[in-house]
Amino acid sequence: MEWVLLGDFVFRRPPYGLRRREDRSLVFDHFPDCTRGWFPVFAPKAIAAILCGGLFLLGGCAGKTANFGEPLTLSAFSTVSVGRVLAQPEQYEGKRIRVSGVVDSVCAARGCWLRLADEPGGETLFVKFNCPIEGRLIPMEATGHRAHIEGILEISRHSEAQRRHLAEDAGQSPDQIAKIVGPEKVLKLNAPAARIVGLEEEQKEP
Repeated sequence: MEWVLLGDFVFRRPPYGLRRREDRSLVFDHFPDCTRGWFPVFAPKAIAAILCGGLFLLGGCAGKTANFGEPLTLSAFSTVSVGRVLAQPEQYEGKRIRVSGVVDSVCAARGCWLRLADEPGGETLFVKFNCPIEGRLIPMEATGHRAHIEGILEISRHSEAQRRHLAEDAGQSPDQIAKIVGPEKVLKLNAPAARIVGLEEEQKEP
C-alpha cells in the first residue's frame, strides 16, 4: 500500500486493481503506472475542523469556563439553538433541554436571569435562575460570551408589573420602562445549570 501527501489531502494507491487490456478485456493486476488508482482518503485540515467543532459542542472545553448552579447533565450532542426553540416551543415545552448561544443581557441586580441569542443582536430566549440568597449568580461580564444552559422550557406570560421589573433590573431608563404596557407571552427556560465560556470561575472560600 502506497501513501502520499499532496497539498491538503492524503492519497492512497492500492497495489492491485482492475485494468483494461488492448482487447477490451479486464484483468486484475498491478496498476500500470502511477497516474491510475489514486484516490483521496482524508484531508487533515478537514479533520482539524471537525475536531474543533467537537470541542465547541462539548461546551468550549479548550480554554477557561465558569459553571453556575447545578452541573450540566445532558449530552453536548443534544444541544439545540435558540432559534429552533423559539420556532418550535411546543416541541420542547416541559422538557429539560440544553441550549447554546451568546449572552445578550444579564440581570443587573442579582444575576438571576439572562437573555440568550444565537448571535449578538438576535432574537432572545429568556433564561431564569433561582435568585441567590446573597451576592449574585451570573456576572455582568458574561454579556457577549457564549453560554451552554440546561433547563425546563416553560411557555408563560409576564404581567406588566413583571415586565417593568425586568426592565428595571436590566438597567433601562424610566422613560423606557414607562412605555411598557400590558402582559406579554414569553418563552422561559427555568435553568438550574449554566456554563459560560471565556470566564474564570470564582474560587469559593473554604
